[in-house]
Amino acid sequence: MASGFSISADDTKCEGCCTEDTAHVSYRVEVRQKLCDGCAHDKQGSINTTEWFCQKHLTDKAKIYCLTHDVPICEACAITIHKSSCTLGEIEDTLKDRKDDLVRLIEASKTNEETFSHQMKSVDEELGGLEQHFAKEEEKLRLAYEREEKKLKESFGNHQRKLKEVSTRLRDMTECLRDQPKKKCKGLVEMRTRAEELLTNKSDLMRDFQEINNSLTCLTNQSNPDINVKVVMKRVMGVAKKVSFTETDSHGIGTIEAPVETWVPNDEYNPEIGKLSYMMGAISGTEVVIKDNEKHSIYIVNVEAKTKKKVIKSNSPYDLWRCVPLKDVRRRIVCGSNDGEVIICDRSWKALTVIRVAESSSVCVAVNTDGLILANAIGSGTIGIYDPADGKLLRSIVKKTPIYDMCALASGQIVILNECVEGIDVTVLDDSGEILASKHCHGEGIKSLVVDRGHDLIYLLSWDRHHSDYKVCVLSTSAEFVAERVAECEPSFCSPSYAIPRPDRMVIYTDGKLLTFRKTNRGLHQLLAEIKLKEGAV
Repeated sequence: MASGFSISADDTKCEGCCTEDTAHVSYRVEVRQKLCDGCAHDKQGSINTTEWFCQKHLTDKAKIYCLTHDVPICEACAITIHKSSCTLGEIEDTLKDRKDDLVRLIEASKTNEETFSHQMKSVDEELGGLEQHFAKEEEKLRLAYEREEKKLKESFGNHQRKLKEVSTRLRDMTECLRDQPKKKCKGLVEMRTRAEELLTNKSDLMRDFQEINNSLTCLTNQSNPDINVKVVMKRVMGVAKKVSFTETDSHGIGTIEAPVETWVPNDEYNPEIGKLSYMMGAISGTEVVIKDNEKHSIYIVNVEAKTKKKVIKSNSPYDLWRCVPLKDVRRRIVCGSNDGEVIICDRSWKALTVIRVAESSSVCVAVNTDGLILANAIGSGTIGIYDPADGKLLRSIVKKTPIYDMCALASGQIVILNECVEGIDVTVLDDSGEILASKHCHGEGIKSLVVDRGHDLIYLLSWDRHHSDYKVCVLSTSAEFVAERVAECEPSFCSPSYAIPRPDRMVIYTDGKLLTFRKTNRGLHQLLAEIKLKEGAV
């Protein structure tokens, strides 16, 4: 048999008839020839393929199989070469064991196929309700449009786009839920078919057992009956039903009702640092960093405990301006200075690493999802990406317009405030710098931006000329406003600064006081993001 012969470049040639590309099935002992099927019948003294022969002694029958080297061996080899460190077994026992293993895995895969099929069925059952719901709402919208077609054409188009946008996001989520078990089920069936074929061919079974065994085991273990897809789909459907079209009795066509994010004032605290001070950023869910601009001192303020601690005195060699947590095991802090530097500090605010970004400019800093530092010298169009381990520049993103603020999202995207011909844009970039979305904010009086990293939401602080105060609005990563004036504050001597220490808390620092706001309602984008985060399946 072929598995008992040595392998060479001439193995595809029968030594009896000299035919190329003919599989060998026998070995002629007398003259040591490898023969094809036809020659094996004509020659005498051939070894039949149903017998096993020693890998080393080609004419000696093998009853023993070395499991360590995956080869048949004779008794002489068993007590010499393969004696000390090898695991041995009878060939027939090995065949039986391997057949038993594959039979067990095949049966297990059938059970898991049922699990995958059940998950797909659960998605299909709920998907029908999802489609019916949006078909019904779109039909209501269409009928209302027909009555007011001439007057309300533009309004209808806007509403329809909004409804389509939401329904598309939900459909994409359900398709992802369905595709995962579908792909796994397909792979499982294909590998099980191969395993069943091995049971009928001893040579293939011995040769391909390990590969098929490992692949089938891996696919079988991927089945997770603990993930209740039906429950996930119920949550998706629950969000979908919060979106609906409501016709009005007035001249308007109606409105699209959807969950909108809302905040309310929660508390106020005066840390008595001085009115000529500003907030550099948040470094934890309860702590913000405030700088006294007169004395150049820096404080950490706990907004919940209402305590403050001076961490840098006025004699610091670095004029720090912005800060973000690095979120590594050492809990380091990344700061941008007013002198063109990035300074990495420990929790005692001792400078560990200094990175020169520009000669003399305020530097905006962020930390991306890979833990790398993003730095931009305000007014330049370059974002440098640095390794916090050694401070080396890894690569740069270069835009053609000046950048005035920057944040990083957990999705890997980057949000910037950049200059355009008519004013300021909010632009969402991918991690390579390609533009994904952009919003023109001309005349909006934009001051700065922060983000809720976990839910990929963008918060803009701007001057509201209609109300003569400062307001905070919310944008999605598609650069569309999803909530207006979720928080506001009165004008002060210095422009206010603000932060989102955690998803349900906002802090605005103005006129020497800390104003905290509490989120009372989650918007549509956050509800969808929470399904993804909770289930880890979409």
